[in-house]
Amino acid sequence: LFHSMLKEQRFGALASSYLKEAHAIAYLDGTIAYINRQMRKMARLDDIIDIDLFALLSRFKSEVFNEPSLAVRRVLQTGDMFKCELDFPEKKQTLDLQIMLVKVPNEDVSIHDSSVLTKPICFLVTIRDISAVTENEKLRSDMTSLMSHELRTPITSIKGFAELLLMDEQ
Repeated sequence: LFHSMLKEQRFGALASSYLKEAHAIAYLDGTIAYINRQMRKMARLDDIIDIDLFALLSRFKSEVFNEPSLAVRRVLQTGDMFKCELDFPEKKQTLDLQIMLVKVPNEDVSIHDSSVLTKPICFLVTIRDISAVTENEKLRSDMTSLMSHELRTPITSIKGFAELLLMDEQ
């Protein structure tokens, strides 16, 4: 049983290393249970071995996300997911941060039964780099504004000339 549990954990760790998103799992007391390679890279944790949830999240502080402990407390109290976009203009990077509670039913109930009460067991932190998506949205908006302006200019000219022609007829 113990050997199969270890094997299952290794498969889970291996599978999550292929994900593009950065993930961390932390117990309710803030102790980190697992950090995938992408999270280590994003948080610049190459030489840091021992870190807790609050220290990990503080590596992503920004104007919008300046109190990570308040976000964690809110998730724990409400059970709702915390989600925000973190903008780092100096790095030309935009990150999508999510902190959620992982909940399970009591041991004698199936995890697939959604009608039973659940209890929180850990936090799941997910961070995605959405810089390219944000840049594409900005380019699309700029292009729409430019096209709108370019269409308005000839229409305004045509309208002006039409008004002049109408004046000449009188």
